Amino acid sequence: MSVNTTLHTSARVAEMDANPSPSSVDVEGDDDPRCVAHTKDGGRCKKKRSAKHGMYCSQHGKLIKVQEDVERRAREERAREEDEITASTELASKVDAMTKLFEELTTKMEEFKRVVVARDDVLRGNKMNTIRRATRTFLDNGNALISAKETLASSAADVKSACERDEAFRKLLLKSVENERQQKELENAVKEANSRIKKLQISRDGEFMSTSRYREFLRESGIDVEGLDVFHIIACSHGGPDHTHNYLFALGSSFNRQIGDQLDALNCFLAGIEKCNKAVAIARKVAENEELWKHVALRGRSRRVLFTEGIHRNKTGNDLCREGEKLMRDLRTAARNERKRAEVMNS
Repeated sequence: MSVNTTLHTSARVAEMDANPSPSSVDVEGDDDPRCVAHTKDGGRCKKKRSAKHGMYCSQHGKLIKVQEDVERRAREERAREEDEITASTELASKVDAMTKLFEELTTKMEEFKRVVVARDDVLRGNKMNTIRRATRTFLDNGNALISAKETLASSAADVKSACERDEAFRKLLLKSVENERQQKELENAVKEANSRIKKLQISRDGEFMSTSRYREFLRESGIDVEGLDVFHIIACSHGGPDHTHNYLFALGSSFNRQIGDQLDALNCFLAGIEKCNKAVAIARKVAENEELWKHVALRGRSRRVLFTEGIHRNKTGNDLCREGEKLMRDLRTAARNERKRAEVMNS
């Protein structure tokens, strides 16, 4: 989803807070010449109705038209994303149905390669040119087919995650434009938390620790954690372990549950590059040691997802921090644009 589309969608919440949708206003039998829209304080707009906009004044009529356009674009975006998820999932399921065939193909390909290696001298003969070229083509195509199968299977999950991330971004953006101050408060809370955590008695190498134990550890250290959730920098559904290097701190539970596991990049940005690199390092370490897999929480899933097979598998801590920085810039830009739009409309 493009940033422009997201910013258009973000305008809807602020506009609907300040102004009603057509269905929220009772207009039947209303002979009052004033606009039927309600103001934020619950009163009624004092402007006269516009001939062009029916029961509304020019200002509210334009806003309602914008709302309708934004809602239409949002529906189109979600419909497209649903189609993308359906198509990618369907293709992946068809490939999964051929798993045994691919396993057999891989075995047969290995046998074929052994024959090629064993007969290398013979294949170099003048009369064997055609067979040698065909052999090379067969091996290349076979390897490409196996690689494409693996790519299809992993990419289908990536498409779904990307769509879910866009939806989570929309929700966060819609909330953020209501009050830009919330972003500053969040960043300041994390900075203060990081400075306090450095004073806690945890070794430089960190410790594997459940979220409940870490929360209790914070409480025992004199930190008020009432109504707060322990934040993973990298979500456990993406291979982030229960380890102190992967804990951002404890922040508002409503915020945590709103963004879910789709905005790791934001958490990485809030944590900072140094702490983010530690989170990525411990996640990779766990993924590469089967004895440590138990530290990646299932959280209702049937199997654990390791960092090396999750959506961040090819990313560094710096990559995730840059993504989070861009996300925060987009949020601030949306908030500023919304404030400017409101100032223009109210001038």
